[in-house]
Amino acid sequence: MPVVEYMLHKIGKRGKQAPHWIEDGGHWQSPLDHSLVGWIDSDRDYWVPDTVVTLTREEFITRAMAIHAQYPLTNLSDEPDDSDGVMSDDSASAWAGSWYDTFVANQSG
Repeated sequence: MPVVEYMLHKIGKRGKQAPHWIEDGGHWQSPLDHSLVGWIDSDRDYWVPDTVVTLTREEFITRAMAIHAQYPLTNLSDEPDDSDGVMSDDSASAWAGSWYDTFVANQSG
């Protein structure tokens, strides 16, 4: 699976950058462990560490919900609601799944 969880690499004394093998990264940074979500091309001729965590749709949603439990996702709409703008668990899960589907479709197409 080309959707992966990764961390930035240290460069120099203060700099950080995505590993060179990340094609599209910087998504869904977790304040829990500073990991991010990105894409790795499945048709490649370069090395990627065996320790990189690949994420299925379900695993991505589980990751998103763990973040949501500690740092609630907010509604993107201007519509008034009774939750102070915080997404319900069902809404957050559906939004994460939709994001994953779109991300994979955009990378695969």
